[in-house]
Amino acid sequence: MSVRWVHVISVGTSILRNFSRDQKNLCEKLDICNWGTMRFDDPDQQRALTAARRGDPIFDTLYEYVSKNHFKASAELNAFLRAVSRFKHSPPKDVSVYLFSSNSGTGYLCASLIHEFLRSLNYTMLRKDPIRIEYLGKNLQSFEDSLVDLVEKVVNKILEWNSKGIKVYLNLTGGFKPESTFLALAGALAGAQKAYYIHETFDELVTVPLLKLAIDHRLTNLIKRLEDPYKTFSEPELEDLLRGEGLNLEDLRERGFIEEEKPAFRKYLIKLAMKL
Repeated sequence: MSVRWVHVISVGTSILRNFSRDQKNLCEKLDICNWGTMRFDDPDQQRALTAARRGDPIFDTLYEYVSKNHFKASAELNAFLRAVSRFKHSPPKDVSVYLFSSNSGTGYLCASLIHEFLRSLNYTMLRKDPIRIEYLGKNLQSFEDSLVDLVEKVVNKILEWNSKGIKVYLNLTGGFKPESTFLALAGALAGAQKAYYIHETFDELVTVPLLKLAIDHRLTNLIKRLEDPYKTFSEPELEDLLRGEGLNLEDLRERGFIEEEKPAFRKYLIKLAMKL
């Protein structure tokens, strides 16, 4: 398989929101009009997850909508198809796609629709099915755990592709904005080439060059040396550890590297340090 470019696509629920607007009668018939904004804990999420397969009436109806109106139906496809055209990424078999969504039924349904459609266009899908990020968008308490899973399942892959000389592009149009922002920063650390998205106001493709970034090597070296970097330290103990590296506890806390309410490193920072 000849792979020159990888597009990592963060998927939200734009297909469901657009379908409820454009196909109101069908939407009501299928009883899915609220799915585009459905809460993570809604019991109907399981129904959406079950529908994420060929042969299901909901999937097949949505797939027909996407096939006929892909630029209008899906913000993610709108951005991706414009991007591969602008960047001259062709033929499709030379372009690999890595899709991920939240762990919700609606997110996975939309990712499955995009996955199936891009496969029909002969793009190389790097997974048999889209990736589901645990805890993504579930609640504030699980936010950090979702970033840890994002590092494991997405950032780690970017590092792998980058080491093989494959250029990585991040499609940040869909999904949750805080997680997309984190992915842009972590992707830059891991060597991604560029990020892009559709600007909501202008409906234009916006590209963002990813500058070469690095976490302070003093911090990453310290984390790697610790027997248990996940432990909660005493305040004086962590201050001493950081001071020995020429680092300041309050400065790192303000930057978000240290938890706000206890002297412990953020789990996603530890994961990044270990991977990078």
